[in-house]
Amino acid sequence: LGTSSTVIGIDPWKEAIDRCEQKIKKYNITNVKVIEGVAEKMPFEENYFDLIVSNNGINNVEDMKQSLSECRRVSKKGTQFVLTMNLEETMIEFYDTFEEVLKANGMNNEIKKMKEHIYSKRKPLDEIKTLLIKSGFTISAIHHESFYYNFNDATAMLNHYVIKYWFLTEWKKILIDDDLEKIFEQTENRLNETAKKNGELQLTIPYVTIDCFKE
Repeated sequence: LGTSSTVIGIDPWKEAIDRCEQKIKKYNITNVKVIEGVAEKMPFEENYFDLIVSNNGINNVEDMKQSLSECRRVSKKGTQFVLTMNLEETMIEFYDTFEEVLKANGMNNEIKKMKEHIYSKRKPLDEIKTLLIKSGFTISAIHHESFYYNFNDATAMLNHYVIKYWFLTEWKKILIDDDLEKIFEQTENRLNETAKKNGELQLTIPYVTIDCFKE
């Protein structure tokens, strides 16, 4: 972007902002600032930004429709809006095994809750495209990519800080307390068998980069 530009980040998580500010200070960056706030109500005037970038952020807001409406409001005409988001098949290896265990235990209601959990976190791409268009953006390109989390086995995976912090709590909410230990033990054992067979446990993270602009 160059030193003549001004880069503004917005995040509701104060600890993340503090970390960013430490890096800004360490690298002596003078044209970047980070503010505390939410995408649903951004403290900027209309037609303010020339470029908006969201890296796996829009799919984690409380109200996606309102957030996209705000992105349009603060965008100038012709503003480029680039966003990435993980797709609904994220970590499909875990969810398929988890569903198998739930099914084997006759827990159809929990299977429904699992699917609702996935939908709440990772909307189908067609739905995202429709929301973007209805929010006043024109999609110019969509790029599909994937990366992988590789673990020694399921035991290592379930104890990894990324899984424990970002995923495990939500997974546990699918179950009642009395079933937690049994279901997760069975899921862990099945995934450990897969890891033993394949030499590792690999979780797929498919994502898209959507490039669009405000007419």
